[in-house]
Amino acid sequence: LSIQASISDLEKRKVSLEGEKAVVEDTVRNLRVEEVRTRDQLSRLSTNHDEFLLDMQKKEERRRELEKVANDASEKLREAKADLSEGTRERKMSDAIAAMKRLFPGVRGRLTDLCTPQDKYREAVAVICGKMMDAVVVDHERTASECIAYLKEQRIGTAMFLPLNDLRPAPIDERLRQFGGSAQLAIDVLNFGEEVFPAVQYATSNSLVCDTLEEARHIRFERGRQVKICSIDGSLIDKSGFMTGGASRSDGQRARKWDRKDIDTLKTKRDAVVEELNGLGSSDRDRERVQDLKSQVQQASKRLDFVKMDLRAAQEKLARIDNALNAILTQKTAKDPELREASENVDQAKAKLLEVRSRLGSTEETVFGDFAPRNGAPTVEAFERKFIHSHEALMEERVRLVKHRMAIVSQIQYEESREESEKVAEAKQREKILELKQSLDEVTDELDIFERERSSMDKKRETLKKNLDEAMKNYEKLRDESKARQNELKTALHNIAENNKVVLELGAEIENLDEKWSELIGRCEVEQIELPYVDTSAEGGTSLHEDEVESGHGRKREIDFSVLGRKLRESCSEAERIEFDRSFVDQERSLCQEIEKLAPNMRASEHMSDVEARLAEVNQEFEDAREAAAASSQRFETVKLERHRRFMLCFNHVSSRIAEIYGQLTQSSHGAVGGSAYLSLESPDEPYLSGVKFNAMPPSKRFRDMEQLSGGERTVAALALLFAIHDYRPSPFFVLDEVDSALDNANGNKVSNYIRARSKELQTIVISLRESFFEKSEALIGVYKDVRSNTSRILTLNLSSFSDDSDIEA
Repeated sequence: LSIQASISDLEKRKVSLEGEKAVVEDTVRNLRVEEVRTRDQLSRLSTNHDEFLLDMQKKEERRRELEKVANDASEKLREAKADLSEGTRERKMSDAIAAMKRLFPGVRGRLTDLCTPQDKYREAVAVICGKMMDAVVVDHERTASECIAYLKEQRIGTAMFLPLNDLRPAPIDERLRQFGGSAQLAIDVLNFGEEVFPAVQYATSNSLVCDTLEEARHIRFERGRQVKICSIDGSLIDKSGFMTGGASRSDGQRARKWDRKDIDTLKTKRDAVVEELNGLGSSDRDRERVQDLKSQVQQASKRLDFVKMDLRAAQEKLARIDNALNAILTQKTAKDPELREASENVDQAKAKLLEVRSRLGSTEETVFGDFAPRNGAPTVEAFERKFIHSHEALMEERVRLVKHRMAIVSQIQYEESREESEKVAEAKQREKILELKQSLDEVTDELDIFERERSSMDKKRETLKKNLDEAMKNYEKLRDESKARQNELKTALHNIAENNKVVLELGAEIENLDEKWSELIGRCEVEQIELPYVDTSAEGGTSLHEDEVESGHGRKREIDFSVLGRKLRESCSEAERIEFDRSFVDQERSLCQEIEKLAPNMRASEHMSDVEARLAEVNQEFEDAREAAAASSQRFETVKLERHRRFMLCFNHVSSRIAEIYGQLTQSSHGAVGGSAYLSLESPDEPYLSGVKFNAMPPSKRFRDMEQLSGGERTVAALALLFAIHDYRPSPFFVLDEVDSALDNANGNKVSNYIRARSKELQTIVISLRESFFEKSEALIGVYKDVRSNTSRILTLNLSSFSDDSDIEA
C-alpha cells in the first residue's frame, strides 16, 4: 500500500508540474510578445524625443530672432512715445465711432483723423484746439442726435459732435495773415478736405501759431491783438491774456495721434511677431515636453529590463519544472519492481484470507447449529447484521419520538402565550375599532358637506363655462376685427411712411438745391460779381445789386436771364422750343387716346384726391415740425445765453475771490505777501464745453504747472479753490477729513488760523491729528477703544468757555 500511495503521489506531482509547466510556457510566450512590443515602443519614443529635441532647438533659434524683432519694434515705439496702449474708454469710443460710420452715413469721423497739421506745428495745433480735436464731425444736427441716442443705448460715454450744416464759425480775419514773421493762422497749417472746412474753422477760430513765445507776446501785448496765440513748444496766450506754458499730457497724446500711421505699422509688425511667438509656444513647455519624453523613454527602458528579468525567471522556472518531471519519471521507474513484488504478496494474502473465511464458516455452523434459520436468517453473520440494523432503527425511532414530544410541548406553551397576547390585542383592537368608527362618522359628515359644496361648485363651473364660451366667441370676433383694423392701420402707416419718405426726399432735394444756391450766391458775393434779378415790385425786370438780395433759407429772388447773351442762354431758339411743345402736346393727345381704349379706372381721380389730401396733411405736419424746430432752436439759444451768463457769474466771483483767499492761506507770520492764484478759461466763447485751468504760484517761487507743485502746495491751492466756491454759494457746514496730512506745521497752522477766523460764517468739522486744529477748535470729539468691552467709546470736550490764549493740556 505504501508503494502504491507513493506512486500515486508521484502521479499527482507529475500532473501538477505539467499544469504549472503549461502556465509558465504561456507566461514565457506573453513575456516575449511584451518584450517585442516594449522594444518597439522604446524605439518610437526615442525617435520622438530626438525629433522633438531638434525641433525645440529650431524653435528656440526662431524665438530668439522674433524676440529681437519685437524688442526693436517696442524700443522704436517707446522712442516715439507712442507705445502707450489705448484705455478701455478710448478703445470703446473708437469702436463706437467705427460702428456709427457704418450705421449713419452722415458721420465723417473724428476731427483728428480728418485734418493733419504740418509736423512743426503739431503741438501748437493740439493745444489750440484742445478737446475739439476729439470731436466727431457729422453732416446734420439730426445725425448728431441719432449718434447721441446710440451712445446712450450702448452706454459707452459722451462725445462732442460738430454738425457741418449747423455750425456758424466766426469768419476768417484776413488781417491776421498780414502780421509777417513766423505767425500764421492755425487753419493755414492744417491739411483737410473741403467738406470739413466749417468744423476746422470752428475749432481753430482765428487762432495764430508762431515759432517763439517772444513773438506771441509781441503780437498779443504790443500789437494788441486779442486772439489765441500758441508757440510751437505749446506755450499759449489766451484771448484774455492768460499764459500757460507747455503742452499738457492730454495735448501731447492728441499731438501724437498724428504719428499713428508709422506707429500702427510698428504695432502691426510687433503684433504679428508676438502672434508668431505665441504660436511657437513657451520654451518652458517645450522643456517640460522634452523631460516628459525623456521620462517616458526611461520608463520604457526600465519596463523592458523588467520584462527581460521576468522572462529569465520564467525560463529558469521552466527548467526546474522539467528537471522535477525527469526526477519523478526516474523515481516511478525505480518503484515498478517493488510494485510487482507487492502485487504478488497481495494475491497470496487474499488466497489465505479466503481459506480462513471458509474454515470460520464451517466452525460457526458447528457451534450455533440451526439458530440462524430459526430466527429467519440464513447464516449467523446475516443474523448479526439484521439484529444490529433493527436495534439501530429502534434507537433512531426513540430519538425521533423524544424530539417530536419536545416540539409538541414547546408548541403548546407558545400557543398558550399567544392566546393571552391575542386577548390583549383583541381588546386594543376593539378600542381602535370604536375610534375608527367615530372617525368614520366624522369623515362621512365632512364628505356629505363636501359633496354638497362640490355640487354647488359644479353648477358654478357650468355657469362660468357658459360665460367663458360666450366670452371666447366675443374675443374671437374682436380679435378678427382687431386683425382687420391692424391690417388697415399697417396699410395706412405704410402709405404714410411712403409719403413721409417722398416728402423727406423732396425736402432733402430742396435743401440741397438751397445750399447750392446759397453757395453760388455766396461765392458771387465773395468774388464781387453782380447778378441780375427780377424786380417784382415793378412791372418790368431790372437789375438789382446783391446787397438787396435775400440769401440763406429766406425768400429767393428770381434771376433775370434775359440780360445774358445768346450764347449764355439756352441752346435752343424760341421756334425750336415752340416746336418741342407742339410735339409734346401731340404725344400727350395720342397717349390719352390709348388710355381711353384701355378702359382706365374711373375711381383713380378719387384715390388721387385722397392721396393729395394726405399729402397736404403731411406737408402741413412737415411745416409744423419745421416751425417747432425753429422755436426749439430759438429756445436753445436763449438757454445757451442764460447758461453762459450763470457760468460766467460764478466764474467771475470765484476768480476774483480765489487770489485773496490763497494769499491769506499762504501769508507768513512776518507780514510777507502771500502767493497768487488765478483761474483761466480754455474757451471763453463757450466756457462750459472746455475746462477751467487753475494756476497757483506759492510765495517766493516762480510760475510752474500744478502737476509740478508739491503735495502740500497742491493741498493749499485746493482748499483755496474750495473756500472760494463756498463764498459764492455757502453750504451749511464743511467736513474736512485729514486735509492736513500733506501739510507741514507752518502750513497746517495757516489753514487752522484761516478756518478759525471764518468760524462765524463757516461751520467746519475737521478730522485731524494735528494739535494746531485742537487749539483753534470750539469743541473736541475723541474716539477710543474700550479694551474691557472691546467697543469704541466717545469723549467730548467743550472749549467755547476758554479763551484763545488759555493753556489747555491734552
